[in-house]
Amino acid sequence: MIVNVGSGNPSKIESVKEVFEYFFPKQDISIFSLDVSSEISEQPRGLTEITLGSRNRAKNSFSNCNYSVGLESGIISLSYSLSGHQDVCVCSIFDGKIYSSGMSGRF
Repeated sequence: MIVNVGSGNPSKIESVKEVFEYFFPKQDISIFSLDVSSEISEQPRGLTEITLGSRNRAKNSFSNCNYSVGLESGIISLSYSLSGHQDVCVCSIFDGKIYSSGMSGRF
């Protein structure tokens, strides 16, 4: 199985590797890092923009693979937090037809 990750961040690449090895333990998995554009601002704000960035990274790294993964971090407004904002990461997995997305807890 070939998985492309739309990021050069070693932590993100290792995280993707761990997840795919956990869910596909009997598969030979090759992970490739690709430098792709998120097509959004450098500091994404709001869940809509962060999700779009993760989807764009997944879409833009889908080439000669079974799955591609886009991870995008950004800031969302959140009342009652010390700064009024929290950081969240959205992960999108793309199989060439369907996107599956989820997000981290907020910090």
